[in-house]
This record gives sequence, C-alpha cells and structure tokens, in this order.
Amino acid sequence: MSKLEVIVDVHQLKKQGFNVSVIARKCNLSRTTVYEYLEMDYEEACRC
Repeated sequence: MSKLEVIVDVHQLKKQGFNVSVIARKCNLSRTTVYEYLEMDYEEACRC
C-alpha cells in the first residue's frame, strides 16, 4: 500500500467518525503520524 493510499484511508476513517487512536491502530501508525496525515490536503499528499 502506498503512502498516498494510507493518507486517503486515514481521511476516510476520520470522515466515518473514528477517533485518532482507533485510526492509528487500524492503519498501524502512530497517533502523531495520523495527525500529520489529517493536516495534509490531497495535493500535499501527492507530493509525498
């Protein structure tokens, strides 16, 4: 799974109402990384 796909998944889970801790567990990421990904828009994510 590419980094862009993970970022999109994080955003989708957040829209579904999951909190950061749950998203971190589901995606095997740290909460800090989840917060960083949620701050990114699509253009920023594409540059990663």
